[in-house]
Amino acid sequence: KKGRLKQHVKTLQKAKVADVEDGYKLDEKKLKKAGVDSSKDRAKIIKAFKAHKKENGESDDEADTIRKLLIKASMKKYYPLFKKQNVDTVKKAKALQHKDLREMGIHLYRERRDIIEQFEKYNGEELSSAGSDSGTSDSGGVNMVHEVLRQQYMSRHIPDFDRMGITTLRQARKLTQTQLRSMGVALYLQRERLINAFADYRPKNKAIMKILIDCNLASHAREFEKLIDVEDAKNLTHSDLRAMGINLYGQRERLMRAFMEFKPKSK
Repeated sequence: KKGRLKQHVKTLQKAKVADVEDGYKLDEKKLKKAGVDSSKDRAKIIKAFKAHKKENGESDDEADTIRKLLIKASMKKYYPLFKKQNVDTVKKAKALQHKDLREMGIHLYRERRDIIEQFEKYNGEELSSAGSDSGTSDSGGVNMVHEVLRQQYMSRHIPDFDRMGITTLRQARKLTQTQLRSMGVALYLQRERLINAFADYRPKNKAIMKILIDCNLASHAREFEKLIDVEDAKNLTHSDLRAMGINLYGQRERLMRAFMEFKPKSK
């Protein structure tokens, strides 16, 4: 209610901005639609609500954007690292390189690459406010389309699939050469490999698959297809896992610990 912004109080009330929570969600488009014609006033109103949000110790918009981008990259688990290192603006996140992420504790190249790509591609568009990855219906929380793309070293096409609404294996298995070409997969052999990968990808146990993905071992999914459930996986030894192609001791230890700590969700 300060200065010239006071004139917009009734305008916002008519636009059903009933409380500060509604105010936090305001953007240029919504304010213009509500009748705030001056771009300077729109900017001041948005700034005022952001200041109020910060003063009250609520989550910062940019920090929330970073969290959402990490979710899109299937790297939500690293959000606490970003908070700890005070990477709290998109500008800071975009400046991160492999060396910086490695020093933060993100040791796998593929994970660093996916995080960097996600921030590089972000141009300020509105992100979904969902608290989990999009398109998870195939596996109770795991986006299998993204995972197939990563396994085929085509994670750069994840935004193309998201944009076309291809979020489930059922949708992905219907894609043709022509459709994939229009989505940016330029080489015939890449399209053929992707079509075959979607057709062949059949994780039998969703809980096991989720653990494998969390441990960055989804490429070993085939070796785990014969297991009945996580309880069965808990009996695996280092020798068993080594025979299944998991050669690094640290990876085997992490996977065994994840299986032992797994608790099924109560229905």
